[in-house]
Amino acid sequence: MTRTPVHAGIISGMIVLFFIFIAGPVPAAAQVLYQQAPAGGVHPVSVAADSDGFVYVTDGNSNSVWKFTANGSFVAAWGGTGNDRGQFQYPEGIAVNGSGFIYVVDTGNNRVGMLTPAGAYAGSFGSGGKGNGQFLYPDGIAVNASGFVYVADTYNHRVQLFSPEGTYLAQWGAGGSGDGRFMFPEGIAVDATGTVYVADTFNNRVQVFSPDGKYLAQWGSAGTGSGRFFFPDSLAIGPDGRVAVADWGNNRIQLFGPDGEYLAQWGSEGSGSSQFEHPGGIAAGPAGSFFVTDTGNNRVQVFSGTGAYVTEWGAGGTSPGYSNTGDVAINANRFVYVIS
Repeated sequence: MTRTPVHAGIISGMIVLFFIFIAGPVPAAAQVLYQQAPAGGVHPVSVAADSDGFVYVTDGNSNSVWKFTANGSFVAAWGGTGNDRGQFQYPEGIAVNGSGFIYVVDTGNNRVGMLTPAGAYAGSFGSGGKGNGQFLYPDGIAVNASGFVYVADTYNHRVQLFSPEGTYLAQWGAGGSGDGRFMFPEGIAVDATGTVYVADTFNNRVQVFSPDGKYLAQWGSAGTGSGRFFFPDSLAIGPDGRVAVADWGNNRIQLFGPDGEYLAQWGSEGSGSSQFEHPGGIAAGPAGSFFVTDTGNNRVQVFSGTGAYVTEWGAGGTSPGYSNTGDVAINANRFVYVIS
């Protein structure tokens, strides 16, 4: 979800995924613990935070997860390129549950990796394919209040539901544009009631489902007007239930009520404050603020719940800045995680 968004992946990056599919993951030893930042700097793809204030970044350069303090100081990194325990091949989406366990969408390996709060390997689930519990280049991930895990199985055009331990429970969706169908869904989020919101990226809409996948509603269509989208990438649910959508191709954030009522928007193409170059990820803070990964501008921008610009951080290059930021998530203590 750099993390190459699937819309960008199809348009300009499918060659990379095709190569991974044909060549397979690079063989390597087991999970590596880095005592210093891996060479080459961080290439942020997605981000998440834990309840202790640490920030975790999936890194596209070293295929690892980086751990930072809340102010961006490097703490540790783990992972490495490959398909062994605790390794990754192009990690994308990331989520943290209420106990601090980390779920990483290991896109090139078609699985979800699980890490303890300290970064130790805790298991994985999934494999390449179309069957129950299998994936084809998954992207987004979300965890509900009970710990159940929802994965946007992007190239299989569906959502899959798993237990906190990774046991397959259910799925819904198929390729198409009808109700409950998807075309390369990327983003996924769950609100406080368990309602599931999916960024149906190539259909340029948001679809809404019950916790068990029953279709409820949808909104949006292709275009540049209010309430329309050009490859919506990710979503975030504010504490008041409002839904913010990173409208990737239109270089803006759009805000909706829980029922899809259009409320507001902010952003335009550019590099100034409140401008974007393809915003890739968004997360809601406990006080109602929004954190946006401004992917093309290599930064995170922070906004109030009404879209007023607050601050920004990050820049292209090595830690503690970020290059090519993607998804973003924050925890209840307002710590921010960016996937690189």
